[in-house]
Amino acid sequence: MYLPLKWCGIAFKYFQRHLGDGQYYPPFADQLPENRLFAQFHSPQTRAMKEHILAELAKPASKVRVIFATVAMGMGVDIRSIRKVIHIGPPWTTCEYFQETGRAGRNRQPSTAVLYYNVDISKNKAGMSEDIGTYCRLEDDCLRKFLITCLDAKLIT
Repeated sequence: MYLPLKWCGIAFKYFQRHLGDGQYYPPFADQLPENRLFAQFHSPQTRAMKEHILAELAKPASKVRVIFATVAMGMGVDIRSIRKVIHIGPPWTTCEYFQETGRAGRNRQPSTAVLYYNVDISKNKAGMSEDIGTYCRLEDDCLRKFLITCLDAKLIT
């Protein structure tokens, strides 16, 4: 789940509070970070923490089911078992969106990308590219075709 850094901690605490003892696997496991079903991945973390999360995700029987991530979980991440990518708010560019949604489906299994946004944000988010704003507001056109057209234009220039 991609979301702004300030929301990573909020989402993490929400899961922690609502799952209680159920946030660890297997049931009745020691309440250690390595037994938790969710994690955070963002730039303020140490390299060792990020490597541990990526190693856990790469395991065939990973305990981690949800990652609260920022753009720090980007290029070079090749975890085959990711099946769903959720964005809470639009990223800055269509290239960023395409790259982040590309985390899912690397094992050639069906995968899903979901983008939650407020139409007002897609019009007014400071620093956001015009392309991603247009993407958020599309209603009658093919979203995939629009993304590919944007990427082709970026590759040519």
